Order: sequence, then structure tokens, then C-alpha cells
Amino acid sequence: MGGREGIGRAGWNSRGIMAENTAEIPEQTGRRPWRALEAVSLAVYLALAAGYACIIPPGSGPDEPDHLAYVRSLAVNHQLPALPNGPLSRDPGRIVTPQAQHPPAYYLLVTPVYWLTGGATVPFYRVARLVSVLLGLGAILLIRRAAQLVFPTRASVLALTVLFASTFGTLQYVSGTLNNESLAALTVSAGLYFAARAMAGARPVLPMALLGVALGLGLLVKLTTSVLVGVILVVACSLAVRKTGRLAGLAAGARLLGVAVLGTALVSGWWFVRNNRLYGIPTVRAHHRPAAEAWTDLLLYPELCGAVALGNLEELLRSLWAPRWLLRNESEVAYFHAVLLRRLSVPLTGMTFSLDEIVVLAVVLIAVAGLILAWRDRREGSALDAPQRCLIAASLGAIVWLVVGLEYQTLAVDWTSVLFIGRYTPVILPAMGVLLAVAAERLIPQRLVRVSAGIILALLLAYNLTVMFAVHALQA
Repeated sequence: MGGREGIGRAGWNSRGIMAENTAEIPEQTGRRPWRALEAVSLAVYLALAAGYACIIPPGSGPDEPDHLAYVRSLAVNHQLPALPNGPLSRDPGRIVTPQAQHPPAYYLLVTPVYWLTGGATVPFYRVARLVSVLLGLGAILLIRRAAQLVFPTRASVLALTVLFASTFGTLQYVSGTLNNESLAALTVSAGLYFAARAMAGARPVLPMALLGVALGLGLLVKLTTSVLVGVILVVACSLAVRKTGRLAGLAAGARLLGVAVLGTALVSGWWFVRNNRLYGIPTVRAHHRPAAEAWTDLLLYPELCGAVALGNLEELLRSLWAPRWLLRNESEVAYFHAVLLRRLSVPLTGMTFSLDEIVVLAVVLIAVAGLILAWRDRREGSALDAPQRCLIAASLGAIVWLVVGLEYQTLAVDWTSVLFIGRYTPVILPAMGVLLAVAAERLIPQRLVRVSAGIILALLLAYNLTVMFAVHALQA
């Protein structure tokens, strides 16, 4: 299969831990073309993300004026902003913005940009957007490093990881605007990197503590970084089951979970304590417009829950490569009702799909098939070892956590989330790059893998340019 020449389990012992004294792992031949593919993929990301930063008028990105108000509150007033109608909004001179629901880490990061540009709005947007572009680049490089730790001899997996992570249009778009999504993606990629260190090393306690710190930092950026909870659970359980004996495994798992939770609490616990004191809830929201007023409504009307869940899943899939929430002409209310009516009135087996839905669904199904085949492969030289399986499972854990969280957000917090659900995907897109890379490397024959990778990159570049043109036309 593609890119698996010279691969064995020589570098890992029977428990899936990197051995201290093992035979040298054979080098995969022909690394230079894969390195070139990585460089081109990163150049594509930089060009498209910077392109979005240039073509989108300052202040026209999602909630950019509100994000700027947050930065101005820190830079000028030296204080956190207030939520509308919140207790702090009554303070004289306090800046009020709905983005006060978010923690301050990203806004503290770009506050020096505000000072350097003298508070001039247009220059600030330009420079701060470029900072976001670099944060997105960091997320891609970190997920590549995480993959390298567990796939050290499979250059094709590393190159395909960079290729897919670099060509998600939604990541490019949010990295080209003023928002906290790219820093959130960076912290999740950092968490996966520490997870990979815990999987690949003989001493996982310190990496697990650093994984908890990464989660804590992420929670000071945006709540969607809680996807790392799924990663922590998967890694702790995976490492625990390698221990001989049930009690030893339980003790090891509890210890690893404990150090991760401690790292998280030490870094971000103060933010949730503050919110609880101010608002009476640790995870405050600017708007509370749930699809169901009470959990009993979900039990009495399960079709509502199913309709929203299917609508969200559809939008998540269709928004992987394109920021579709920007391309709608319908009003918010009309679109929401259209989604619900479609799901409530048309059985799933009788639904019709548009071309873009069919293409994305086909790609996802093919990727799932490739992952299943890779997972079940037991052939010498191509079977996945324990750390590789754990990284795949951890990436899936992050994705599942995000999907469940978004369903909760729509049903119990704010139903308008269904209108732009794709905006929440950047935190898991680098991890999806790993999954797509493993699937593609398993499905593509070895003699065709390099040519196929080039074709995939060309097709995704063409698609991304088409999407960028549509976004530019919409902005004009």
C-alpha cells in the first residue's frame, strides 16, 4: 500500500511503547517528494488564508466589530468587557460586547497589535488577521509533528496530513479574519501533540500533564477547545489498558486523568469561578435561545431533536471545505424553518441531495472505509501499532465531543447555531487531516500514491479558489 515501504514494528515493544534499545527503524525511501508536497501544501494554505485576509473588507468578517470591541476594552480600558444586560454593563465607561462571553486569551494576544497600530481600525485588522494566519499555520505544523511522533517512518502519512489540514477552506477563512478560532485550533493541535508524546514515550505522566495544560489554555480561548476532553479520555484509557492487571490499569488511568485535570484546573479554573460569581453559571452565553425550553420537550418531541441533529450533521459535513454559512441568501429564520421542515416532513430514505452534498458524503464514506481497513489491517509492514491506533482514536474522540457539544448548543442554548454550525469546526480540522491521511494512504495503491496526492492537492486548490471567488463576490 501507498508509502509503507520499509515499515515495521521494530521501534515499538509489545506494549506499544517506544523501546529504548531497539534496532534502527528503516528509513522510508523517497522522502524528498513528500517534503516537497508538504511545502507546496503549506504555501497553498498561506496564500489562501492571506488572500481571505486581503479580500474581506475590514470589519466584514464574522463578528469582527464585536471582537475589536473586546480588544479595545483590554487595550484602552485595561479591563474585561461586559455582556449586554449583564451586571458589568452598568459600570460607567465599560465597553459592552456579546463577545464578552469568550475568555480573554486571544484578545490579550492581539492587544499589542492594537497598541502598535495606534488604535487605527484598518491597520489593526490587517495585522491582526495576519497573526491569525500564522496561528493557523502553527496548528497545521503541530498536528504534523504529532503525526510524526507515531508515524516516524511513514512520510506519506505526514505529507498527506499536511495536505488535507492545509486545504480545509473553513480553516483558511477563519484564519484570515479577526476571531479566536485559529488560536483555538492551535491549542487543540498542541493538545494532540502532547497526547502523541504520551502515547509514544515510556513516561506518559508529564505529557499528560502538559495535555491538561493545553486544555486549560484552550478553555481560556474558546469553549470548543473542550474537544481535548475526548482526547484525554481516549489516551488515559489506552495507556491504562496496556498495564498488566485490572487494578494496575485502573490506577494508571486514574493517575493520568488526575494530572491532566489538575493541569487544566490550575490554568483555567479561575475563569469559570469568575463567571459563576458574576452570572451564576460557569459557562455564560450572550444569548439563550434554546430549540427546546426544557429537557422534557426533547423527550415529548423526539422528532425535533432528530431534525436538529441531522441538520447540524449535514452542515458540518458540507462546511469542511467551504465556509457555507457565508454563501446563503435566505434570512436566518427562513433558513432555520426550512431545515426543520425538511427534516420533520421528509423521511431520511426519501430525501434528495444536492451535488455538493453527494460529493462530500462520498468523500466522508470513503474516508471511513479507509480508516476501517487500516484499523483491521494485520499484515506485516502495514499494520497499525498501539500509538498509531491511539492517535486515530483520540482524533475521533475530539470529533465526537464536538458533534455532541454542538447538538447540545443548538438544543439547549441557542437554536440559531444551526445557521452557522460550520464555524465551529476549525478546532478539529487539523485532526481530521490525520484521519484523512491514514485513510488515503491505505486506499491508494503504492505505485499511484504520489501522483494521486498531487492530483488531490490540485483539485482541492481549484475548489478552494472557486469558494474564495464566491466569498469575494458576496463581499462585493
